Amino acid sequence: MANPIKEKTPDLDETEISRLRDAVLKWVEAKKQVPVSQPKPSVKKPVSPKPSSAVLKPAPKVLVKPAVSNQPPKIALPEPDKKISLPSPRPKKRLKKIIAALIALFIFSLVIFGVGLYYFKWQNQFTKAVTKFIPYPVALVNWQPLFYYTWQDQVDTLWNFYQREGANDSSLLIPSYSETQKHIIDRMIELSLMNQLADSYGVSVSAAEVKEYVDSLIKEIGSQEALENQLKDLYHWSLDDFQHEIIEPVLLKNKLAIAIVLDDRINKEAHAKMQEILETLRSGEKTFEELAEIYSEDVTALQGGDLGYFSRGQMVKEFEDAAFNLKPGEVSDIVKTQFGYHLIKVEEQLLDENETVVQVRAKHILIRGVDFNQFFENFRNQAKVWRFVKI
Repeated sequence: MANPIKEKTPDLDETEISRLRDAVLKWVEAKKQVPVSQPKPSVKKPVSPKPSSAVLKPAPKVLVKPAVSNQPPKIALPEPDKKISLPSPRPKKRLKKIIAALIALFIFSLVIFGVGLYYFKWQNQFTKAVTKFIPYPVALVNWQPLFYYTWQDQVDTLWNFYQREGANDSSLLIPSYSETQKHIIDRMIELSLMNQLADSYGVSVSAAEVKEYVDSLIKEIGSQEALENQLKDLYHWSLDDFQHEIIEPVLLKNKLAIAIVLDDRINKEAHAKMQEILETLRSGEKTFEELAEIYSEDVTALQGGDLGYFSRGQMVKEFEDAAFNLKPGEVSDIVKTQFGYHLIKVEEQLLDENETVVQVRAKHILIRGVDFNQFFENFRNQAKVWRFVKI
């Protein structure tokens, strides 16, 4: 039986076959002339093209190589028409100028304010507030500054006290404000010199000594509360202020006076004089009483140096120890106390039932050491003092 499909397919002659082949070849040539787009770089490995037919040429492999340049790598290259923005040094220079200007302004303000204080004598709450934080000096004492705020504060305190006293008693002679200013600055200079002198002698006031002094005042007044109320009403001071401003300087001056008198370096003349008196006494040329009348610098000189009877605790320790260790008729060696140099002669001893000496009757010769006030005056005259305020 014949195939129906084959029966319907017409036979192709050679001409048609040739035309079909030519058409296929033209189509292939047309495909070869179409430009092939470059493949984009991919993280995948390039696939090698499979070999084509003899008619098609294999496509070359595309390798993406990193660009090699002689220039150093640049980050975020700007567009050609834009300038590269580098950090400008101008802000730093501007900041330095601002700081320099502020410093100059501050110094200028200090100078102007100083002129107001020292030349125009500004005195108000504003100047007091400023000088509390800026340490303007009111004076220099041997190159140690005394501060304006301290001076002004003490002037105000004393001036207010004078005003209240004057209001309570119109007959009182009240110092003027300028006299008050001068008094305070003189006192500050004196205390500064005294502290410097005390430092050179190693003299200081302990807290226990201050407390002992305060306790004695409290005992006199009646109570600590009464003392504090008096200080507050009169001076606007606390108890601590009173201790610092009054008690400590008083105690320091007393201890310094003793240290000066006990200093053999500045009391050579007094010691040498007492040594001559002792040698005269031992030689028998004059009696103790005669030498006391001639040389002693105590009020007992006219009585031949007679002190009468005294018990332990009535004399300073050095004098007491020497007197109670002597027998009647004996004369001591030179005894140094805070008053100067002594020779002591015991006339009589009083004993208790236990044969213990309870009292002695003695005479003495006193040669005083350097007077503290005169010594301090000389020290002050030799000091370098500059005052910056006009009064």
